[in-house]
Amino acid sequence: MVPEQRTKQTTRNNNYLMTMINGKTNLVGLIGNPVGHSLSPTIHNAALTKMGLNWCYVALPCKTENLST
Repeated sequence: MVPEQRTKQTTRNNNYLMTMINGKTNLVGLIGNPVGHSLSPTIHNAALTKMGLNWCYVALPCKTENLST
């Protein structure tokens, strides 16, 4: 297979198609509290998938006291 050619495994998740995470997936996300209401993962993952990028945007809940400055 030529490096430019990619096959995608997809799964139905929250009414949009999301590329499966693998060892080459780049992760990016939002850290905070609360983050459960954020639409960022849905919006960003739709754009990343549309662009054909092997990236995944995640919301990571983290209490302020667990962060260092």
